[in-house]
Amino acid sequence: MYPSRPRPLDKNWRFATARSACFLMPHRREMKSIHGIVSIALFTWALPSSVQAGTCDPEHNHCVRPTTWFLIERASPGSASPATPVFEKDGKWVSYEDGEVARGGHVLRTQVASAKSVKVRDTLIVLRPNDDEPVYPVSEDAAQTTARWRVMVVETVDRDAATFTIQGRPDVAVPLASARSVVETKEVKRPSDR
Repeated sequence: MYPSRPRPLDKNWRFATARSACFLMPHRREMKSIHGIVSIALFTWALPSSVQAGTCDPEHNHCVRPTTWFLIERASPGSASPATPVFEKDGKWVSYEDGEVARGGHVLRTQVASAKSVKVRDTLIVLRPNDDEPVYPVSEDAAQTTARWRVMVVETVDRDAATFTIQGRPDVAVPLASARSVVETKEVKRPSDR
């Protein structure tokens, strides 16, 4: 139920609805200060970081942070299950994207895959963008999101083309440049297993 009029402490705020949600909207007088704050935030966001936008290629480690591991439930031949970027905090594995603590599975520490070292049956973490997206993450923050990282098991390797395929999809050549090899694995126990 929406209030019929603003409460006395909220005299400069008005209520507006959009798609059945209630949002607080400031009065016109406050819009100038909000506009200034938003401008500063956008300017700060646009400043160059340690890695320039669009340079999250293999030479820049896909912009994956050194403390990043990937949480998976399992790695099965023929599947492309999600892989969640996580970091260790106080003995727990926490998602970069939403701060949620992992509740079981395996965490994998990775490095950029090399066409020379990838073998059949290797487990890889692979960035799989949608058709209209760039091949690599566009920023360090984008590299820490779950949206496009997948775990895949290699079925065949074409070293000349620097691609691999997975079971059941021999017609889809996945570029090794968007893949990360597993260098260390740890089990994450479910809370009831501890």
